[in-house]
Amino acid sequence: GTPPSLVWDGRSLPLDADRADRRPRAQGSVELVPGGALLLYTDGLIERRSRVLDEGFAQLLAELQAHREAGAASLASALVDALRPGEKPDDVCLLVARRHRR
Repeated sequence: GTPPSLVWDGRSLPLDADRADRRPRAQGSVELVPGGALLLYTDGLIERRSRVLDEGFAQLLAELQAHREAGAASLASALVDALRPGEKPDDVCLLVARRHRR
């Protein structure tokens, strides 16, 4: 299959970050192939004060590749275990949705 990737389309300010900005939010789309997974997560999963953000993204993609066949619950557990910060932990929220294989 295709390697894991980051979806950059549709990025915008966090909800309620700038109430004066009433422009429509950016949108993006991606086709989730059978067996594919979509992750939504908060910054606490990948951001660390001790490294640049790109290193967090790289670690996330590597862990996704390593656990690509896991079910949604197992994938979520593996990612949180592997990426959990050791120093001053931040809150983490992770949602994994996996499309059924046909």
